[in-house]
Amino acid sequence: MAKQDTSGSASGRLVRRLSWTFAGVVATATLLLGLVMLFLNWQTLNRGTDERLVAAAQSIAGSVDGEVFASFKSASDSSNPEWQRLQRTLNTAFKEQGLLYAYTVVLSPDGTHPVLAVDGSEKPEPFGKEYAPDEGSELQKMYQTGNPQWTMILADDYGEYKTVYAPIRNRQGAVVGAVALDLAARSILTEMGQTALIYGAAWLVVTLLALLIG
Repeated sequence: MAKQDTSGSASGRLVRRLSWTFAGVVATATLLLGLVMLFLNWQTLNRGTDERLVAAAQSIAGSVDGEVFASFKSASDSSNPEWQRLQRTLNTAFKEQGLLYAYTVVLSPDGTHPVLAVDGSEKPEPFGKEYAPDEGSELQKMYQTGNPQWTMILADDYGEYKTVYAPIRNRQGAVVGAVALDLAARSILTEMGQTALIYGAAWLVVTLLALLIG
């Protein structure tokens, strides 16, 4: 009986094995590259969000008459034209930037702690409500350095969000308060999720192509 030639089938199995190995390597490499790109995109998105909010807060703070702002002592000052103009400006930023809150902070009459001042949010908080972040917080740093500051994503009774502070100054350049803009974490995460979906779709396409080529 003649011997059966198995070299062809062995060669076919080897080719198939190499093809699957190639497809696996391509899929893995694409996945790892996608994860790296996703991380870099998160960093870029975070930085871009901070820069956008800082620019908005600084623009509002720069338009405030610091002398008048520092004179606000109670809700009875809400009839002041500067109060009303600032509240409208904050409300515009609240809507255009898709913010959770847009408000200002001023030191209490005795100068011991910050309190809420003019609020342009959808549901304004009362003037004078205590606003006391932890010692060494970004608000404290803003008062100390005179430079805008921003937080990482925070979580409390108001939700999950990040806050940007920009200093309000009087004519002498002294910091008399702050514009504060809160952006909900879900706004950042939603954009991040959209980016992840794009990378996921790209990974799937590349993997399918590798399988077809293999």
